[in-house]
Amino acid sequence: MTINIKNTKTNKIHRVLHCLYCNKQFRFVSSNKIICQNSHEFSIDEEVLILETKIKLPKKFVWGKKLRNPKENLLLDETQSTLAKPKSKLRMEKMISFIVNNLTKNNTTILDIATGRGLLIRNLLPATENSVIYLTDLDTDVLVGTNKLIQTLHGKNTIVPITSSATHLPFNNNSIPIVVCFGINNVRKTREALIEIWRILKPEGKLIFSFSLMDQNSPSFDWLQTQNDKPNSFDVIDKWQMEAKNMGFTIFKQEILFDGPVEKAELDLIPRENGERFQDVGVVLIKKST
Repeated sequence: MTINIKNTKTNKIHRVLHCLYCNKQFRFVSSNKIICQNSHEFSIDEEVLILETKIKLPKKFVWGKKLRNPKENLLLDETQSTLAKPKSKLRMEKMISFIVNNLTKNNTTILDIATGRGLLIRNLLPATENSVIYLTDLDTDVLVGTNKLIQTLHGKNTIVPITSSATHLPFNNNSIPIVVCFGINNVRKTREALIEIWRILKPEGKLIFSFSLMDQNSPSFDWLQTQNDKPNSFDVIDKWQMEAKNMGFTIFKQEILFDGPVEKAELDLIPRENGERFQDVGVVLIKKST
């Protein structure tokens, strides 16, 4: 059944969204498609709004269709938990806890950037009530699986999963009060993503995130220099602060969650060496009023 957005409660959920082709708002939605005011049509795959159709996720980051099954997601959790070292687990827990602990918990709107398999959202939902939470990722399959996995955690929250790039968000200017992200430097075009987040945040809106930084004189930094995605200010210790300020953010809070040598691990995306210095930081940025 087609629902006219203007005449239903779905207006509140979808009115902050716009078409990525023409920037017009959406006029109606059904169980399998959503259409904008200029009649651009987008499909809905098991509740996931596929609003980004041009930007594709690099193959090396695609999880695959098996993760549409939430059981496969949990099995992967078990496998990674077995491979992860205790110190790494503790670091991850601290990074997630920082975001959850600094959130407005009730009656708000939250955008989760790069939701992935839901490591953050699974911890965030039990602490949040009466809120609209948008999940975004470029991998539709993993979003389908994550959305199924968290069904029992929704509580009184409304979840809206969207296939979207962090650098090309389908949200109106000044429309979102809170944006969260676990590991923002995993979005390789970090600067572009932060500029886009600044655009959609309301004045005085908050970006709450945690991420890991490396030493500029480390083997990991040298390795990244050989890749297509070169290291940026949000990869290197003590380099990100000025970049954030130049974008129009105020640093409301920054907390060092870990600083020291790390061990090489099988799960590392970067082939680090034993003993390299890494720093985990939790940050709250506020969009300056203009």
